[in-house]
Amino acid sequence: MRLFQAILATLLFAASLHAADGVAVLDSLANAQATKGGESLAMGQAFEPTGLEINTEANGFAAIVFSNGVSLYLSPRTRLVVDEFQQTPFDSRPDDFDFEPSRSVLKISLLEGLIAVSQRDPNPISELTIKLKDGISTSINARAAVVISQSVEQEVAILDGRGSVSIHGENQLLNQSYRLQAHVLEPGNRIRPITDALIQEWQPLSDHAITARRRWYFQTKDGAILPVRLLPTSVQSSKPFNSTKL
Repeated sequence: MRLFQAILATLLFAASLHAADGVAVLDSLANAQATKGGESLAMGQAFEPTGLEINTEANGFAAIVFSNGVSLYLSPRTRLVVDEFQQTPFDSRPDDFDFEPSRSVLKISLLEGLIAVSQRDPNPISELTIKLKDGISTSINARAAVVISQSVEQEVAILDGRGSVSIHGENQLLNQSYRLQAHVLEPGNRIRPITDALIQEWQPLSDHAITARRRWYFQTKDGAILPVRLLPTSVQSSKPFNSTKL
């Protein structure tokens, strides 16, 4: 009997983690292309982002918000691909605006450029992974972070929260206010504090990502996840961010 109960509990737990395709919405797009399957995507409309490609030009930018509460701001000359996005179905919970509504898996490849990342307080078993060049990837649990992919150097900086960086399978924790640099031509990696000059450079980009995230709320209706654009007065919150170690 106990064995049957254990098996049933395991099955119920597995069922609760079943994920379907989540959705995303383009918050802004200027001098940039957002395509999926060769077709251009419009701002403000929900779509399944797996397979999405975004390219920003020399004077372009873009911002995208996912239904798990993650937002990305792409600076000029940036290219990325959304490799996978799945999210467990959820009920609308407007009182939990600053918390991720359900478990999700989001995997992104940053091919070139700089992105600012923001996210709601994530579900403990969710996964946000950004793949860079040269066998480097980062997992982020942060209200604000910056990720840079260049031809010979990759960089991850945590402005608010925590993260970890995997370099050829070896994980390195990264705390708030620190950045990690990995250079192709130099062995090892360098972790150092974020300088005031870099904060002044990156904070406006991070603010763009945070603003985009807080402009949208996602609710479920008839089994579909729909984006709702919020008024500025309706997105204020004083809830603390969970900076639990990864």
